[in-house]
Amino acid sequence: MRLAERTFTDTDQQRFASTSGDHNPMHVDALLARRTQAGSQVVHGIHLLLWTLDALAAAQPELPPLCKLRAQFSRFVYLNEHAEVVLMQQNSTRARLSVSVNGIARSKFTFEFGDVVGHVPDWLETSLEEIAFAPSRPLASY
Repeated sequence: MRLAERTFTDTDQQRFASTSGDHNPMHVDALLARRTQAGSQVVHGIHLLLWTLDALAAAQPELPPLCKLRAQFSRFVYLNEHAEVVLMQQNSTRARLSVSVNGIARSKFTFEFGDVVGHVPDWLETSLEEIAFAPSRPLASY
């Protein structure tokens, strides 16, 4: 089932690079991207991941909290290609989706939902200001 579709443009790339801080030429510079393994500008993988998660959340706003994700980037999505988010499989705790171009999966994502499992380190509850201005010491000690 198709959840979303779009064509990523250079403007999308520039905005995402500005937001994320990832100005890798393979994403934002048409001339320099020709010299990379991709051979042309490609969409940021994290942009694809966030777009996919957003499409799933828009289609199913009552999903439980996300507790785990796995991403597999197997092929590039180039600028100006028509991409689709496809829901491949879903049950009550897991959804498998892909970003496809011309029916061929370029990236695959697995999202698992439910309660967060495992111990959350104490330092994660420390404010950024406390960490930034604290004397230099291992995070485990916070």
